[in-house]
Amino acid sequence: MYVKATRTQIKLLLFQWGTLLAFGLLLALVLNNFMQNVEEYQGTDVVLMYHPMKLLSLSYNMVYSNGGTLILLMQLVPLLICIPAALSLAQEQHSGASVLMASRLGGRTYLLSKVTAVFVVTTLVFSLPFLLEIVLNCVSFPLKATGDLANLQIYEPEYIESTKNFLLYPVYRVSPYLYAVVGTIRFGLVMGLLAAATLTFSALVRVKFRVLLLLPPFLLLQLSTYLSQYFDVHWANYVTLFHGEARNDLVYWAAVAVLLAFVVLGSLYASRKDWLQ
Repeated sequence: MYVKATRTQIKLLLFQWGTLLAFGLLLALVLNNFMQNVEEYQGTDVVLMYHPMKLLSLSYNMVYSNGGTLILLMQLVPLLICIPAALSLAQEQHSGASVLMASRLGGRTYLLSKVTAVFVVTTLVFSLPFLLEIVLNCVSFPLKATGDLANLQIYEPEYIESTKNFLLYPVYRVSPYLYAVVGTIRFGLVMGLLAAATLTFSALVRVKFRVLLLLPPFLLLQLSTYLSQYFDVHWANYVTLFHGEARNDLVYWAAVAVLLAFVVLGSLYASRKDWLQ
């Protein structure tokens, strides 16, 4: 019953206007970055060309050349996290559909399937456009290019040391292309987890206006930006690709663990109480 309910919820959420809007905006951002790169680097000799994966929208390495796309992405993400699916429970509570669905599926099955579906759909929305960009870059730019936008030679000690700061560095050692794919999926998973946490919050705390549910992830990410003046906790430093500056990765894994625990424990607790009304 849970699997069937989750599958149905995913199908419903995939075609809601919020999902299509967020996906469309991210896809437009990705395609714009791709076209800018094509225009700028067409005809460049392979010896002088930058690595295709370091030209991605999620590549922190882009700040050394044209960081406009990355900056825009950092501004959009906090606003877009909840739009695809995280507000769906509050919407169904407002319309009364949650009562009907819970009576048919059971409160726990309905809530847990909803949380899972929100996680999956948000992960897809925040992964697929950037995975498409990886394919486009592989097709359009020379795969043998090794250049770094910081203009460091790949055999320089400074460059080698910077690569060791990459989150999931062992994957990068295997292949930069595999690293880009895994890192992009990881980015989507983190956004999915934030959306699932928001939905769990909406099950625990009933809000009068659904728009208020946009605030928790937005404020959380903005808080990390503000605190980065004093501590190295800026969220973008942990979810972007090819971030070669030293940071405390324990912060990232601890934040993921806390969010995951909140989603699991919060959902189980909410499923036992009267959260429908």
